[in-house]
Amino acid sequence: MAGVSVGQLQATLELETREFKRGTAEAGVALKALQRTFEVFTGISLANIAGSLLRIGQEAYRAGLQAMIAERAFEGMTRTLNVNGQAMLAQMRRVSRGLADESDIMLASARALQQSLRPDQLVAVMDLATQRAGLAGKTVSQAYNDIADAIAQGNVRALKQFQIVLDVDRVFKEHAARLGTVVEALTDVGRAQAVLEATMQRAAEQAPVMGAAIDDATVRIARNQKRLNDFQV
Repeated sequence: MAGVSVGQLQATLELETREFKRGTAEAGVALKALQRTFEVFTGISLANIAGSLLRIGQEAYRAGLQAMIAERAFEGMTRTLNVNGQAMLAQMRRVSRGLADESDIMLASARALQQSLRPDQLVAVMDLATQRAGLAGKTVSQAYNDIADAIAQGNVRALKQFQIVLDVDRVFKEHAARLGTVVEALTDVGRAQAVLEATMQRAAEQAPVMGAAIDDATVRIARNQKRLNDFQV
């Protein structure tokens, strides 16, 4: 794919990261000034909660930086591949019933796109993640990331928590046979496609028995987590 990788796209973020850090430092100066003003007018010292404020600030910084990296990597990959990223995210919102946090799924989506998975295939992965998240006790975003990465990396063991059990050797052998080639000739892209097809086939076979495996408690947790993320942003 024209030699472009998620790692290379992330490398282009150095300038944005420096600017982000500069903005965070300026916010820290403003916070200290606000603290002094508060103490002067109220006589209440903020020393006792300074540590908590620092930790909150550090966590917010890390979360913001991670979200920025994921967003830039996703935008760069979709632009390179001429993919309508916003349309894909809109479809993911629909099939996830609003339970997926977009900032949490962008990096895994970029990695999957790099392995030549199509947008419609990733939407199908999101649909599967929405159905199976409750089985693994995870949010929909976490389930999507795990499944998408497992497919992109050919790591079928990571799919077991979602009740998808595959024999990777058999998966590659059958895929190679369909293509009229041998396993050794399969590229990383071909292996990812093999795992994707086998995953979706197994999920379809299980559907009549399992139904929509979404636990109400998991749905409530996912919605609350998303509300918290939206509030923090």
